[in-house]
Amino acid sequence: MRLVLFTVLLLLITAFQLKIEETPDNPILTPPFYDTNTVWVDSVMQVLTPDQRIAQLFMVAAYSNKGEAHKESISKLVKEYRIGGLMFMQGGPIRQARLTNHYQSIAEVPLMIAQDAEWGLSMRIDSTLRFPWQMTLGAIQDEQLVY
Repeated sequence: MRLVLFTVLLLLITAFQLKIEETPDNPILTPPFYDTNTVWVDSVMQVLTPDQRIAQLFMVAAYSNKGEAHKESISKLVKEYRIGGLMFMQGGPIRQARLTNHYQSIAEVPLMIAQDAEWGLSMRIDSTLRFPWQMTLGAIQDEQLVY
């Protein structure tokens, strides 16, 4: 067991020391997000307190099918703690759009908005078109029907 662990550790150390050489035939590509302008993000992060920076890492579940008390509790999190985002779970498309606009209007830092919808929108939002699940699409033999 020790020999296996030692061998794996030795391979990992060796792998991290290897350098890929850039050649005309093999250019090293930089991911596009490295070239973005981060001046705005940097300026915002510098004015936030450490607690507010940590709060930017939180995404809270939000529902557009709950009452005013839920809306107020989410609004309090956005205003008081400056959370980083919301993930909508259930509700309707019009209600969700209105709530998104409301929450963005009270946020000092723009919120990241997400949707729990790995099966499509109809999984969480009423009155939307339902698509087949991924297993169903994967089982279809004719690609023309899928694409």
